[in-house]
Amino acid sequence: MALSSLGETTTIASATSLSPNSGFVAVAAGYYHSLGLKADGSIVAWGLNDYGQCNIPEPNSGFIAVAAGDYHSLGLKADGSIVAWGLNDKGQCNLPSPNSSFIAISAGYQHSLGLKQDGSIVGWGSNTDYYGKWIGQATPPEGNDLSPSKQAELIRSLLNRMAPS
Repeated sequence: MALSSLGETTTIASATSLSPNSGFVAVAAGYYHSLGLKADGSIVAWGLNDYGQCNIPEPNSGFIAVAAGDYHSLGLKADGSIVAWGLNDKGQCNLPSPNSSFIAISAGYQHSLGLKQDGSIVGWGSNTDYYGKWIGQATPPEGNDLSPSKQAELIRSLLNRMAPS
């Protein structure tokens, strides 16, 4: 993406890839940046880019979902792996191992979450609030898995939502 400077310290990512503004299948809004997922599996990012949250890693293809956090971004690949970029001061971009079998993603203030095919939730990044008090947002509760029938229902629902109309 092309970068331009406004004032002395603010860097923004250009939304030149938005023209024409069509072909999008999903969007995500972060603190001061936005992501759009195109039907071809590529991601377009625009807005504030102080921490690289709009610098989509190459290859920019094969994505099926996007999530935007405070100053970080996530992309879910068709193979079930997650790609993360942007500010990583609290581990919000340190992907869990194994980085596979994910079907959904979400990005928070300084943490990230992934939903696995087996219905379990994986969290990483900060577990504290702005003042350093532990609140556990990146630590899913024990027993967070779903029954096989609920898993199948959830996967069908997600696939139906992602299918182009």
